[in-house]
Amino acid sequence: MGMYQEALRPQYHFTARQNWLNDPNGLLFYAGEYHLFFQHNPDGINWGNMTWGHAVSPDLVHWRQVEHALHPDRLGTMFSGSAVVDWQNTAGFQTGPDKALVAIYTAAGSTSPNRKASLSPSASPSATTAAAPGPSTPGTPSYRSGAAATATRKCSGMHPRSSGS
Repeated sequence: MGMYQEALRPQYHFTARQNWLNDPNGLLFYAGEYHLFFQHNPDGINWGNMTWGHAVSPDLVHWRQVEHALHPDRLGTMFSGSAVVDWQNTAGFQTGPDKALVAIYTAAGSTSPNRKASLSPSASPSATTAAAPGPSTPGTPSYRSGAAATATRKCSGMHPRSSGS
């Protein structure tokens, strides 16, 4: 039986290929595809190891899960947030003709007091990988600005043409 064809799997609601998932964290439409980002534990069926999963769909019914968009790093795991298309390049992350997709989320740290509001852009949604985007706060230069970037968060799945099955 093929993926997403199991008898008890919902057919009109997105489900991850495997393991635990939680909040949808951004639904957007860009370049002919809907993008859904969601909290996901790729390593188990319980809460923990929070990443942002990523799925694409042509019609909001038929979904294909692609590479994870955000992974835990030194700032912690990925909690709730949203994602948007920066149509007017307001944030300044766009470097080519493709619009930047921007994730705004909570980097959870190891305890509640360590949580930080974070921003992670992908400057070229059609690129095969995104350069090291990372959390940003007001006054911090973006990793695409040419200034020295201090952020290290990877976000290779934050583009519509991600590889994956």
